[in-house]
Amino acid sequence: MVMASPRDALDGVEHGTVLVHALGLGHSVAVCSCGYSGGRRFLKAAAEQDAWEHAMVRHCEVSSPLVVAW
Repeated sequence: MVMASPRDALDGVEHGTVLVHALGLGHSVAVCSCGYSGGRRFLKAAAEQDAWEHAMVRHCEVSSPLVVAW
């Protein structure tokens, strides 16, 4: 069973949940369940900005917590 976001019903487009994977010292990446994957960033804050920008542009949800150790 697939859980759909309430936003899916509004525009007919599948939306996901975006988060930041902290891959170790100096390497973080924003990823989303809709298929988005940002580039590797040296600064975790830059990956967080990628995640927030993706969420605003594609109307995806932001996970809580945003940063997850991987």
